[in-house]
Amino acid sequence: MRSIVPGGFGLRRAWLAYGAAYTVLRILPEGKVRTFLSKLPHASNWLPPVRSTRVNAVNNGTEEITPVFQSQPTSAAADDGRNWVLHEDDLTHFKNRVENGKEKNVVWETIRSDKNDKVQQNTWRHVLPYGGTEYITLSILENANADELFAFYCCDETRTKWDKMLTGYTHLDHDPVSGSDCVSWVRDFPANVVSRRDYVFGRRSWIEGDTFWTVCKNATHEDLPASSKPKRIDGFYSAWRIRQVLGKDGKMSACETLFMHWEEFGIQQDIARFAIRQGLWSMIKNLAVGFKNFRQKREMERAAGHEVFMPVATERSTSLTCPVTVESTNSEDQSGSSSTETGHFHIAGGKRSWKGKVFRATVGIVCAVVLANKVGKKPRKLRS
Repeated sequence: MRSIVPGGFGLRRAWLAYGAAYTVLRILPEGKVRTFLSKLPHASNWLPPVRSTRVNAVNNGTEEITPVFQSQPTSAAADDGRNWVLHEDDLTHFKNRVENGKEKNVVWETIRSDKNDKVQQNTWRHVLPYGGTEYITLSILENANADELFAFYCCDETRTKWDKMLTGYTHLDHDPVSGSDCVSWVRDFPANVVSRRDYVFGRRSWIEGDTFWTVCKNATHEDLPASSKPKRIDGFYSAWRIRQVLGKDGKMSACETLFMHWEEFGIQQDIARFAIRQGLWSMIKNLAVGFKNFRQKREMERAAGHEVFMPVATERSTSLTCPVTVESTNSEDQSGSSSTETGHFHIAGGKRSWKGKVFRATVGIVCAVVLANKVGKKPRKLRS
């Protein structure tokens, strides 16, 4: 807490007051007060959902309902307790969400739109019923091949070189039948906003023609049980689609990645949203640099006659590919203040929320006060 809560100007007290208020709102039951607060602007960003409980008939008590992330398919069963093995249902569910339009009434709020000469990206978020947040990022990387970008995304060793948060990884298991891998990650987060986290997840990839799909889900493995330190991330889902698209040169020289992500850090949701929004563009720029280095290394390995890394992927018939419904972001005009319908995503416009304005105004006032104190402070006279 000391590293993220500055002292002076009553900010520490304000932070503690905010934490106390959030706790009170978290346990606030259904009623007139919660109904009134829920109608305020952007209430989903700061009003925690009510803690739902259900009656347990076995012990005549109550237990908290565990939130179910809507990107988790329900029909895929674990193979002999190996819940890290992924199935065709996992891919179908992901494709249904991003291509088949079964959730076209779900509103995705635009939170970032950035670009430079090498990469551009648009990011949207959707607040889930329990209060967590899922994200979709549509990025285009110039001068890239889909097969190499697919290998880059699935190479954990390379990721440790460009992803500053990934400090360690282990390949725990592999299923030769499905091609699924069980992977462990250890991640450290900047500014100690979140303590070190441990991940165990299943990962599987598919190829449909020139399109690559990958789905990752949190899982368990007997070789690495959860411990108190580092804390295990129990809610994790990450999936992406990679394909070749037109580049700035008018040729099929760029790659588009449609990336969906959700994870439960175990911290206040608004803090997690703020941290993700602020660090997203930096992460994507690091990814672009990392991919360039990855390609150069592969070219050197090929020149030396060495075999290059290529992930295992299940080949599927291109006739099973769903029609594309998400428009490319590779255009000069990407901004808009009104809501638009992009494919099957109902995209909210890029209007900034009042919370962001208040935050920026508060930071500006604090900086002004600090500067005024330093400039207006008179020099101390030395005692003779």
